[in-house]
Amino acid sequence: MFGYFRPNSAPLTGKNLKTFNAYYCRLCYCLWNLGGQSARALTTFDVTIYSMIINLFMKEPAPPKLNCQRIKKENMRKFSDDNFGHRLASLSFIAFGEKIRDDEIDGNKMRARFMNLFYKKAVKKAKDEEPALAKIAFEATEKINELQKNNGELDCILDVYGKMTADSFYQLCPIDKPYYELIYYLSIWTFYVDMLCDYNDDVKEGAPNSFYQRECPTIDSYFNKNWHFLLSKNQSLSNKIHSLLLEIQDDSQEWVALYKIISYALNTVVQGILLGKDVTFHYFRELFNNCQRNKENKKIARREKK
Repeated sequence: MFGYFRPNSAPLTGKNLKTFNAYYCRLCYCLWNLGGQSARALTTFDVTIYSMIINLFMKEPAPPKLNCQRIKKENMRKFSDDNFGHRLASLSFIAFGEKIRDDEIDGNKMRARFMNLFYKKAVKKAKDEEPALAKIAFEATEKINELQKNNGELDCILDVYGKMTADSFYQLCPIDKPYYELIYYLSIWTFYVDMLCDYNDDVKEGAPNSFYQRECPTIDSYFNKNWHFLLSKNQSLSNKIHSLLLEIQDDSQEWVALYKIISYALNTVVQGILLGKDVTFHYFRELFNNCQRNKENKKIARREKK
């Protein structure tokens, strides 16, 4: 449960946050339906954001707003007939399967084998049920690896990834041009950020990274040399994304939530990386931190009573 869009940090009202959580929970429960309890760890903010964009186009009712059930299956069963939600879950499995395959190609076979223990069966089932989505993901991964090995241009690599994501969601629902382009540019931005966050690990493991420069062995040294390029690239992508968001604007809670969450990410994530901050969201880490904060608050409350 992760991503670079952080709704809990964005300036959302209670209604906005509940709306986002409804889509997030839908994906989580549908993953549980198809792949079991462990599959819920694949719930991402990115797919949630894209599914909200699709829903803006479809003008469908929002998913039900339900409390989180970690063990009970009552809420999960409410999504047993959610065909679109299950297709979103299948797309998540296929994307994760390509991530596992990419790890194998890059030489990180131990991590790939470990992930296969949990998800191989669900990934295979998703590919069998959605062969068109599997084909799009496979061909894009092959193209990206080919470009990276041959020192392809950064924009070419980002374009392949953006088209892969937008084409995948178009396969789920033939959306109009501004919705397609919004997913395309958001996907480019997330891949751009992802490569920056993986810079140090990729250098250590010898994995390809389109930002890598031999004279910059660490992300800090890369930032010191290229900070102006990074900020200008982020700004150009941000301008395009904001323009597309305004093009599809309506009076729905979905649009307001999307605008606030996406704007917050565009304005803070790359700047945070430049400052050495951890800009990712991990559900289980946040859960642990919340438990720690609750313990501290209880200690403070007991001391104040005394």
